[in-house]
Amino acid sequence: MKPNGFQFDLVRVGNGLLYPFCFSKKDANVRTARIQNVWSVIRELFAFAPPSEQADLFGGYAFDPSAIALRPRLAALPEGTRLVLVPFACNAAGLLKPYWGVAALADESGTLEWNIDPEPLPLPDAPTAKLTIPQQLAGHPGFDEGEQPLVALAPRPDAERKLDIPPVSEIAPIEPLASENDEN
Repeated sequence: MKPNGFQFDLVRVGNGLLYPFCFSKKDANVRTARIQNVWSVIRELFAFAPPSEQADLFGGYAFDPSAIALRPRLAALPEGTRLVLVPFACNAAGLLKPYWGVAALADESGTLEWNIDPEPLPLPDAPTAKLTIPQQLAGHPGFDEGEQPLVALAPRPDAERKLDIPPVSEIAPIEPLASENDEN
């Protein structure tokens, strides 16, 4: 299921609506996980979560899931559907720690109030790469056994350095002195 305005498909397993989100770029405590951007679809998803137990300073609740109007695709979910959060820590090195649990949205800044403590999900063992080296043909030199190229190096003249002339890294193409249209 992909609600309007949502970037990826949500999966419903039995009565659980799974919502994965990255809570950290490093190995961090999942109990401190927060929803980074509480926009309209996220508020609608938390309508399927248990209500928050903590009141704000004035005795009301900062987020009331019963007051949310749902989009048609979310409203069509069967009664009894519950939001299951799947927070994970992830960075360029890969998936660090995935969890799952049930939480209420405590406020509009994304603070979570865990009703069912997040449990770690097992990570599959990392596959080991098998390095296979192809057989070398006899009599053929390997890549590192070839002849080294000769590189012509010449120091820059002092006059060019004093005049602050930039060094030439490539030789200018040679222009022919004569052309085929010349008479002699």
